[in-house]
Amino acid sequence: MLQSIKEQAILAVLSEVAEDELKESAGILVEQNINLPGIMGESPYADAFSLHYSELTKTKRTLHTAQRIYQLRNVRHPKDMPGQLRLGTEEDTEFLIKWAIQFGEDANVPLTEDEARERVERFLSQQSMYIWEFEGKPVSMAATSRPSHSNINISFVFTPASERKKGYASACVASLSGKMLEAGFETVSLYTDLANPTSNHIYQEIWYEMVVNSKLYYFYF
Repeated sequence: MLQSIKEQAILAVLSEVAEDELKESAGILVEQNINLPGIMGESPYADAFSLHYSELTKTKRTLHTAQRIYQLRNVRHPKDMPGQLRLGTEEDTEFLIKWAIQFGEDANVPLTEDEARERVERFLSQQSMYIWEFEGKPVSMAATSRPSHSNINISFVFTPASERKKGYASACVASLSGKMLEAGFETVSLYTDLANPTSNHIYQEIWYEMVVNSKLYYFYF
């Protein structure tokens, strides 16, 4: 288990784990008075662990998000992609903050204006925020994060409501994925909300393949 942010820990299972072991792990946290606000992990293990932990701590377990993790090794670009990809710049900051707030609302992870500004400015300073433009107008965005030796993640994918169903998100993600492969990464990964069939479909269309389903639970007294 790894906790790098205050909201949740990651339950990483590298080989098969029995339910008794998950129950014992939950018990160890309780014995050591370690407060766990939330847990994210592969679906069957996160389900079992969170149930035992909530019973032991007498907390309410709430499913926040059911996710699917995808990975891509080769990209299939949509035909006749409308527009082009460019790197975000400081001049884009204000509208990107508005998009970030809307992204948080759509993803059920609300962001304050200050939180949205911090995230956007961090992506821009790291040169990891990208914008899809059509006829000179920004119509979609995506960012790269968590680069490792062989993999990089794509996140923060968002298209304003007025520009949806025009192929912009598919074009943006496909182009950015291809750019990362050309940069030397062996694979590109991303997370989707299983409650959003549209995003799950478009990513598979550009050759993202499912790796595993995961769930994020929060605990409340």
